[in-house]
Amino acid sequence: MLLVDDDPLDREGICYLIEKNFQNISIKAAESAYMALELVQNEHFDVLMTDISMPNMNGFSLIEEIKQYNESIYPIVFSAYSDFNYVKKALRLGVKDYLLKPIDLQEFKETMSSVIQYCRRDVNNLWTSYILKTILKKETVEPKIEWNLGNCAILIDCYNEILDEKNSTIRNIADSIFGDPFVVFINESQMLLFVDESHIDNLNKSI
Repeated sequence: MLLVDDDPLDREGICYLIEKNFQNISIKAAESAYMALELVQNEHFDVLMTDISMPNMNGFSLIEEIKQYNESIYPIVFSAYSDFNYVKKALRLGVKDYLLKPIDLQEFKETMSSVIQYCRRDVNNLWTSYILKTILKKETVEPKIEWNLGNCAILIDCYNEILDEKNSTIRNIADSIFGDPFVVFINESQMLLFVDESHIDNLNKSI
């Protein structure tokens, strides 16, 4: 997460809240919009939390600039003013949350929980994309591993109580149909089966 606020007390206070309550969120702070722009050109941030009213460049302009480098960033704004024009501008820019100063602790925690859920979904999507782009193409990727797997993949999407690494139901069914497939658990409700093409042909003939 990248935090941007020209007020040192507010900046330090938000950093303290995150470090105390959300140890799994890594945060870097910038004291100005220009400093933030320098950071995003050299580092990747999943989340941007910025004050609206800042000298030289306000938070809305900063979001527009940062989206040129990172379109998928999750923007959050905070302000001492509940100005409706601010809210409309925030909505147009795809801002996910609008916090008022002084920041309410419960509201802040709810916002951070939403951030964590967003990042988890994003990681799952990236992991799925990574698998499909590397394993299915049988490319050599970092770390340097030669993937020597079947050339067909099946994505299984189930309810959480059905699909679980500790629950062998789905795995047993897959084994009975495809022999001994290579299984990758993507998240709590999705798995990928990598099988040889011949198993697909046999399955089609039996249907």
